[in-house]
Amino acid sequence: MNLRLITINTWKCDGPYSQRLLALRGQLQVLKPDIVALQESFHSADGQRCTAGYLASALHMNVALVHERRKVRQVEGCNVDSYSSLAMLSRFSFDDSQALALPSSLEDGGRSAQLCRMEVAGVRLLIANVHLSHLSPLAGGAALRQQQLHALSKTLAGHTDTDLQFICGDFNAALPELDLHTLASPFAPWQDAYQAAGGAVKVTHRSTDGADSDLDHLLFAGRRPVQWAGARVVLNHVDACTGVLPSDHSGVCLDLRLNG
Repeated sequence: MNLRLITINTWKCDGPYSQRLLALRGQLQVLKPDIVALQESFHSADGQRCTAGYLASALHMNVALVHERRKVRQVEGCNVDSYSSLAMLSRFSFDDSQALALPSSLEDGGRSAQLCRMEVAGVRLLIANVHLSHLSPLAGGAALRQQQLHALSKTLAGHTDTDLQFICGDFNAALPELDLHTLASPFAPWQDAYQAAGGAVKVTHRSTDGADSDLDHLLFAGRRPVQWAGARVVLNHVDACTGVLPSDHSGVCLDLRLNG
């Protein structure tokens, strides 16, 4: 069975939020993903606005949410009590979805990982959705991101009843900074799934001063051999209908074949 997995930081409610939602919906509908991991998924405390819920309805997918980082944010000129959540969309039923608290600091503002389990074509998947610390290396961010990944990998290493595991999301760092070989795994060492699937050099974020970065990744480890079908950067062009980019991040798309 073919499986398409996408990760995208949806940039909360910043910029022209309503137009960006339309752009995200339209471009995801063309891509036809099976699983989508969302970071900075905006969710108003009153439930009236929800990026993940809107996209799940448009794409006819199941949704699981982890509410994080509650504060008042500006949405197109209005102050709204809201969350910047982690969310998973899936064409398959969730067997389980839970939050895992990660190491953090007062400056970092609190971080969790979202862990979702599902079975696809007889293959038991465990997918961790993350948005690691945004702090700069000078503020201790590099060490904190390493601690967050180590805590997550130790938890995942205890799930020996799964066949394939993925860690996906916004790592706020390039992979060479993260020492993947030091992460715990019950299987073979963690690998960059994008590179393994033949993806080209990628840029997933451009700062306001024009600096390009590769911050968004898909890692994998597992007991089963994986047949890769391709990897590419997506959600990275101005939408033809709305004239806006879907987000300030690009998405990363991974295609693989599962053999149950």
